[in-house]
Amino acid sequence: AERGDGARGARRVVGKGGVAAALGVAAALGHAHDAAFVGAVAAALADTMGTEMGTLSRTEPRSLPFFRKVPHGTPGAVSLRGLWGALIGGILVAVVARSAWIWIGGRAPVARDVVFACGAAGFAASVAESLIVGLAPAVKRAPGWVRNLATTAIGATLAHIAADAIRSARG
Repeated sequence: AERGDGARGARRVVGKGGVAAALGVAAALGHAHDAAFVGAVAAALADTMGTEMGTLSRTEPRSLPFFRKVPHGTPGAVSLRGLWGALIGGILVAVVARSAWIWIGGRAPVARDVVFACGAAGFAASVAESLIVGLAPAVKRAPGWVRNLATTAIGATLAHIAADAIRSARG
């Protein structure tokens, strides 16, 4: 239902993975931002799963924030099935991140509640993209990879903010 029959090219890969890659380079240089990295990856998977699951919905998707019916494949459109897919994608990244850290290092360097906040940030970023596209129609015309880059940047930022808030609340 998407433009180009959903084909993924190099630009789309940069859009989905560019923020996480930049955070990986920063970590290699000694400036680790674990929560932001998980948030960026969670946003990428949440957006992808939301889109893929949403196209399988039998009901017409809606544009946010006004809930107008729009055709399948419309940038920013949401459906209940797509929202569930996005939520599962965000949570899945959190579970895998936490499990990988435990498996590799014996314990996670990031607390469980922080990691799950990062997964929630990924879901929130996916929904935020839909809201932004619905409120600013010009964004809908932006190339998909640019919207993806923005979505993962939002996910990274929300995860970083959430992690800092949780850590500050602990003292």
